[in-house]
Amino acid sequence: MIFAQILPTLQRHLSNPSLKQVERTDASLPKGVSIIAYRNGKFSVSLRAKDPVTSKRVRHNLGHPAIDSESNIWAKYYNIKQQLDAGVSPAKPSSTLDAFFNSSYLPHVKACNSSWKCDQGRYMHHVRAVLGNTPLHKVTTHQITKLLDSMMEQGYRPATRNRVLALIRHMLVMAVEWDYVSQNVAAKIKLLKENNQSTYVLDDKHVAAIAAAIDNGAVSPVIGGVVKLQAALGLRISEVLRLKKQDIDFTNRLITITKTKNGTVRVLPLSDFAIGVLEQMQAFNGNSVFVFPSPK
Repeated sequence: MIFAQILPTLQRHLSNPSLKQVERTDASLPKGVSIIAYRNGKFSVSLRAKDPVTSKRVRHNLGHPAIDSESNIWAKYYNIKQQLDAGVSPAKPSSTLDAFFNSSYLPHVKACNSSWKCDQGRYMHHVRAVLGNTPLHKVTTHQITKLLDSMMEQGYRPATRNRVLALIRHMLVMAVEWDYVSQNVAAKIKLLKENNQSTYVLDDKHVAAIAAAIDNGAVSPVIGGVVKLQAALGLRISEVLRLKKQDIDFTNRLITITKTKNGTVRVLPLSDFAIGVLEQMQAFNGNSVFVFPSPK
């Protein structure tokens, strides 16, 4: 119950749009224990303590209140604290890059990053086969560079190569912070210049053509509604699928996007076409709180 009492205060602090995360200690928590709140509404609990062997202050991840029970979080805390008090460094097992990704990195990003599936996909598709079995402390700058060069030889665009590099960098940043390795060997590898940006604006004729193709095809009304609203408002599919009825203001012709990729709230005006799509969906969403409910 201790965490439940502290979390609302952290959420209020995040009303400041300039903050991506807020960390707080409390008199009710043991020394060194803090809660970190992220803009996506998730939280993590950690212990900062001096390692008796290296004399460095190390952050130990204790768990996530939304995923782990409070008893499990405190059990992990007391286990680490017992080792520290005995003058023993909480051992980090000898880990391959694959083991580190699955046991440490992925659970962390699941708790604080709404696009964690992108990290998972990039790792599984590009990194695992090449570096997955390499011991974490033996991954070198040269190995990472060879992986990135091979992607370019296979015809991948600079943007894809840069996203993979960003993933590896972030993994190693976390590995350094959690005291698995002493340095980030990917830090000095440079990003490539990306020249693949283009802008294409849908006018009313294009939107009408998309709507006609949907209406004349074998597409379910809910899926068709999703695509129509994307075309009308330029929204990501995740933003459309998360829409709730309370986010739609028919009186003032406004729609509120509460969960965006960068964590900010957006309010957009609704066109006549978008209003029509949303009114049509009222016949299909029934008692669901969502505008586009899943059949499941």
